[in-house]
Amino acid sequence: MSVREAVTKQVDKDKDSLIEFVRKLVRIPTQDPPGENYPKICSVLAEELKGLGMDVEIVVAPEKVLKEKRAGNIVWEAMPWSGERTNVIAKLRGMERRKTLLFNGHIDTVPVGAGWTKDPFKGEIIHGKLYGRGSSDMKGSCAAIVYAFRALREAGVKLKGDVTLTFTSDEERGGYTSLCYLVDAGYIKGDFMVGGDGNIENVYTASNGRIIFKVTTHGKAVHSSVAFRGINAIEGMVPVLEELFKLKRVIEARESDIPVNPRQGIKHLTPLLTPTMIDAGVVPNMVPSDCTLMVDRRVVPSEDPRKAVKEVESCLAKVKIPKGKCTLETSVVYDPFEVDSKSPIAVISTKVMSELTKSGVTYAGIQGSTDIGWVVNKGKIPSVFFGAGRIEGMAHGADEHVKIADLMTAAKAYALIAMDYLGH
Repeated sequence: MSVREAVTKQVDKDKDSLIEFVRKLVRIPTQDPPGENYPKICSVLAEELKGLGMDVEIVVAPEKVLKEKRAGNIVWEAMPWSGERTNVIAKLRGMERRKTLLFNGHIDTVPVGAGWTKDPFKGEIIHGKLYGRGSSDMKGSCAAIVYAFRALREAGVKLKGDVTLTFTSDEERGGYTSLCYLVDAGYIKGDFMVGGDGNIENVYTASNGRIIFKVTTHGKAVHSSVAFRGINAIEGMVPVLEELFKLKRVIEARESDIPVNPRQGIKHLTPLLTPTMIDAGVVPNMVPSDCTLMVDRRVVPSEDPRKAVKEVESCLAKVKIPKGKCTLETSVVYDPFEVDSKSPIAVISTKVMSELTKSGVTYAGIQGSTDIGWVVNKGKIPSVFFGAGRIEGMAHGADEHVKIADLMTAAKAYALIAMDYLGH
């Protein structure tokens, strides 16, 4: 039996334990907002990692630093956050220590939301699928990363290079996350990173960026029976929307040359301008004094986020509001990024995934956005990512789930990538 076979067979042996570990993580709610139970889930991860002989450190991102970095950012000021932003760093020293490979997973999830037919915090298993908030995005992948290194240890594999595993908070919210802090504070150092976000069908080498615009039209509140004495902020928003929809058509006619999974319904990474929220009024018989529109802009790697902001500013400068006024607030949530698909980590990862799935897994870009972009752009560490989820796994939706078979594949892949890049 080869060493590779021994490692993959060890993952198979650990199947029941891996499943129970995922369930254990799912049963700890870590919804953001507000960012609950981060210390609790980090303690569980740290205990498991210490059992693998790793040097483990729990790092709390300083509240003072986070408040300074998040000041004025819409995603942090619009929704409350509280509690420690706790993270886990685990290190395993290699025999030669010439290279360092990083792995990352985020511990937070979006809120549960409505429409569930399963208990979101129970970890039910039905027809080979494990259900629960965060099962697909991405507690399943966090567990798979841990169990990859458990399999390597139990199979007796001694890696030549160093490994650093990081499990970080606030990725779902965006902006300045804990991973951003760890990069800036010098905790994240290495040659390449493999992230556990995304899904099992591709190795992702690029990601869109994200900008949020908050547009507010201001009017004057009066009783609706004498509406002519006031200024209706909703009416003021109409010309704003008209201009934004003109710009939307222009932006979305563009296309990058970065391929995406064709099951997404498009061929290449595509820029988007999407109104996502609108709010106005207090009661039905009162003319609203303010109307607020939230707009989500997805920026492809070939675009400059600063130019994307100016494009919207120029668009709104054309708006003619008969009465009242319009104001704009802007927050860059994530910058886009792209890594060379021929880089060693991309080549190794696609090769390993193709080997395990018996199919031609290719690199791709993803329409979503992630804080791994900070690692690439600010930390200067080329990174790829893929996880145990699937497009149909309902990440961020009701009855989110992960296939147990995909958990096994992800764990095997993370282990083999470490072996192939670092040597043994």
